[in-house]
Amino acid sequence: MKFRHAVAAATVAAIAVGAGSAHADPPTHGDRPGAFVSYVPASESACGALVVEGSDNTRLTFYDTEHGALLAGLRGRSTATVTSVVSGRSIDLNISGPLRVLANGDFVGSGPWLITTPGFVIYARGSIYVPGGDANLAQVTGTSIDLCEVLVG
Repeated sequence: MKFRHAVAAATVAAIAVGAGSAHADPPTHGDRPGAFVSYVPASESACGALVVEGSDNTRLTFYDTEHGALLAGLRGRSTATVTSVVSGRSIDLNISGPLRVLANGDFVGSGPWLITTPGFVIYARGSIYVPGGDANLAQVTGTSIDLCEVLVG
């Protein structure tokens, strides 16, 4: 898991890339997923293994534009408790986004987001751009907090 919304967004991106239409259809909505527990292995986190537990009340919306590009948006309330398996320390976060997945697979949005990669684990707020959905390339214009300092010291 590269970051909290990566699973849903990657699925959306895969759908979005090949979609096309001659007209604009009304938006369609996905189900609200509810509670979740995710395990981030040490190989995917700069802080060692993490457990992310939370409540996800986001709504996934697909937009079919008049130019044939399928866009997706993720918005709503999502919270998480991130716990370090190494130290046992945890932090509660609001990770509601929102997030848009563009037809080319780029993620665009504003924080707050939780972004985990082998190189960093951050809590980001502000304008966020992730080319091709690759969290290793995430660009944050705003603030980001290194969660490794909080979770493992």
